[in-house]
Amino acid sequence: MGSGRGVAQYPLGAEDFLGGLMPPPGTYFQNFLHYYRSTRFNDKHGDKLFPDFKVEIMSEVVGFYRVTPIKIFGGTWAVRTLIPFHNVKVE
Repeated sequence: MGSGRGVAQYPLGAEDFLGGLMPPPGTYFQNFLHYYRSTRFNDKHGDKLFPDFKVEIMSEVVGFYRVTPIKIFGGTWAVRTLIPFHNVKVE
């Protein structure tokens, strides 16, 4: 979803590089770390809304995967659990 000026309105998710790639059957662990910091909160025209705005977000997403050898309609059956942990500071 874009803002109309070629800029995304939301940060990237936990996966963006090779998100559709399925590893071979097995059990996997994956860990994502994200850090976001901003000192501006703008309106739709780019004007600063809150002069002293600050936000800092640290996220960790822990993922567990089980890829089975079972094929369904040409795809591989897999189960995945993601556990997010966030630390958010807003001023």
